[in-house]
Amino acid sequence: MNGEKASDGRYTLNYGVHADVPDDQQNDVLHKVRDLLTGEGLTVTEYRENPVGTPSAQPIVAFSARHPDSRYVVDVDSTEGHNRMSLAVRTPCLIPPSDSASPSAPSTP
Repeated sequence: MNGEKASDGRYTLNYGVHADVPDDQQNDVLHKVRDLLTGEGLTVTEYRENPVGTPSAQPIVAFSARHPDSRYVVDVDSTEGHNRMSLAVRTPCLIPPSDSASPSAPSTP
């Protein structure tokens, strides 16, 4: 960030949720999320499962994917402790619509 501010209302959106997911089901959740999002055209940028059959002091699942056109990013991870996962969605910089019903990404020079 260089301290500049735009006056056109541009913004980013970051949304996150936590869910109760037993440690032994977190790999299954990761598989479903991966399959769904790659089917929607996102590219996997990080993927790590819990080792099967090896109890872990801390679950370590991690997943990140990015849409190549819209640049939306989705992250799914284990959280600190056991039996919890987080889901986060981040948007690129968006500009409020003027005449259309949905935001658009700003053009890049």
